[in-house]
Amino acid sequence: MAFMLCFAGYTKGARGSGRALSKLGLASLGIMIAFFVTFTLHSFYSRQTKMRTLSTAIYQLAANPTIKNRALCFVSYPMDGFGAHPADILWILLNDRTIPILCDSISSLVQVDSNIVQRWGLLSIIAPYYDQDYVTVIPVEDGLRFVSSSPMKTYFFPSTGCSLGKKSINGRTEGFETDVTLNLDKQWLDYNPLFIGWSYEQKQFIIINP
Repeated sequence: MAFMLCFAGYTKGARGSGRALSKLGLASLGIMIAFFVTFTLHSFYSRQTKMRTLSTAIYQLAANPTIKNRALCFVSYPMDGFGAHPADILWILLNDRTIPILCDSISSLVQVDSNIVQRWGLLSIIAPYYDQDYVTVIPVEDGLRFVSSSPMKTYFFPSTGCSLGKKSINGRTEGFETDVTLNLDKQWLDYNPLFIGWSYEQKQFIIINP
């Protein structure tokens, strides 16, 4: 509707009538163009900032001497940006494709209220990573226990994806799985992997079992 008014104002002005409407239409069109350009640039910048955060964290992890020549197992990591499996990224950075790199996508983190985009008035804008950790990862015998402190921020989805073992549900909050245990299969435990998680507060990967 706004574009129709702008076009109508412009065509009337071109015929020598409705000059005031023509100016108003052109001004409105200019404002809308400026808004969309600004919005698009802001979206690109926000996404770039988010990906830069993850990229920096990956490089820092690859440079950590603790992980050298160790099998790695990624759990409780942000799905947005990292994807379903990080093996290729780490193999390239470590320059060693012989290192076993495991990943349990069922335990990946999804920001419930703002995973990729979030609402801002009538608009959807690029969502940043959280500034607070809502999931606690606890090493247990043959696996890990994941506890979410807020199902409105992070909860665990049903076991429909790839997993390295058996998931047991310890508790639910408001119908959502918020306390689960992952017992890894023996074939993965035999690698004696370092478990790698993600800290939203520190904006970096952390070693769960150093």
